[in-house]
Amino acid sequence: MIEKATSCRGLVVQNDKVLLIRRHKDKIDYWVFPGGHTEERETPPEVASREILEETGLNVTEVGEVIFYDNPKWGTHEAVVICQVSSGEPVLGGPETERNSPEDLYEPTWVEVELSLTFENLFPDPVRELFRNRFSCNAGKSL
Repeated sequence: MIEKATSCRGLVVQNDKVLLIRRHKDKIDYWVFPGGHTEERETPPEVASREILEETGLNVTEVGEVIFYDNPKWGTHEAVVICQVSSGEPVLGGPETERNSPEDLYEPTWVEVELSLTFENLFPDPVRELFRNRFSCNAGKSL
């Protein structure tokens, strides 16, 4: 039986930088890993690939394991997929383009891994902790 997730995030690291989306909403600044909700019959790699393309304009491929986790904040079972960029440059796309405004900002960007390891306002928490565990010893070198 294939394990299902309600949503999925992509963890993309390239040239010592991690792909993040800078957000500003409800007067709060924070960062998120790209991703979103699972559509019917989608696998986690399909969700990650679709969401990253929609949110950032980047085509990615799965290169690592799919890691499932429970998100206690939302009471959901989610996944993170280790990905690499196959083409594109980060540009906002999808429905986020229509919602994007100074009060509801979406800004896909590459952030130095070493700097991002210090972010306390990087969500979701379980993915941030996975990211820190993987990279705190070898900042950005490989997944």
